Amino acid sequence: MSPATIDYNSPELPKGLTREVVEKGTKATLEQLNAIGYKAEGYFIDSNTTDLSALAQQLKD
Repeated sequence: MSPATIDYNSPELPKGLTREVVEKGTKATLEQLNAIGYKAEGYFIDSNTTDLSALAQQLKD
């Protein structure tokens, strides 16, 4: 799910969670994975679709 589509005002989420916090955490995690030898990339799945062909192609590449 893209950080741009999250409702940060939802009471189900921790207070203080923002798009910036999510993006920073995602970036840091990808950097850590790449630093230990993985080829990690960010890829957001559209939660409003059942067509996962783009994801399948991303996994093949």
